[in-house]
Amino acid sequence: MPILNQYQTTRALLVAGALMSLSACVVQITPNHGKFSVNSSDKFDAQHITNISTVNENITIPAYGEALSLESVNGNIDVGDSASIRSASTVNGDIDVKQKVNITHGVETVNGNISLGSETQINGDIEAVNGNINLDSVRMNGDIDVVNGNITLEGNSQIGGDIIIRRPEKSFWGNQRLSKNILSIGSDVNLKGNIILYREVNLRLENEKLKNKLIYRSHGH
Repeated sequence: MPILNQYQTTRALLVAGALMSLSACVVQITPNHGKFSVNSSDKFDAQHITNISTVNENITIPAYGEALSLESVNGNIDVGDSASIRSASTVNGDIDVKQKVNITHGVETVNGNISLGSETQINGDIEAVNGNINLDSVRMNGDIDVVNGNITLEGNSQIGGDIIIRRPEKSFWGNQRLSKNILSIGSDVNLKGNIILYREVNLRLENEKLKNKLIYRSHGH
């Protein structure tokens, strides 16, 4: 998911795609006698819910629900306990994932916070342009990639890839002065990759050995 290198292009594509697919009609998926209804008389079998897109509305997946790609422009995404989704992305909105959720791809936001609960499994990347990322005892195989926002890793989270904090593009932020990112990692977090920093960051590392994984880069993003 290359939003951090091309987030202006991605933002335009998400807005255009959501406007073409739905004009602010999908609000919530709720259980109904073994099926799920989507804000209308339409009903979808729990095993065959496809992509969901909204504009100016929130998306809620209930506990044990299933869905493919979730996309929201100016709306939040909430995923209940033990649900299963392919991916989630927002342009202006938070992504709140509860416990024991299975995410087969990744999670990304342009403007919004990302929070993943304990025992959630994600097989892709977590990316944010402008927003905080909070993981509590999460297992993931990909990278954590952020431009402007704090990263907090707690519990026994297992991060299979790198943690990357990038330098903002001037064309996107203008002359706005950004505060330092805060990277906070608990003592029981297992990071298999490196911590790659393209800008100055406030580090709060409870495990001193993580300092050996720090890589500072002055060029690129």
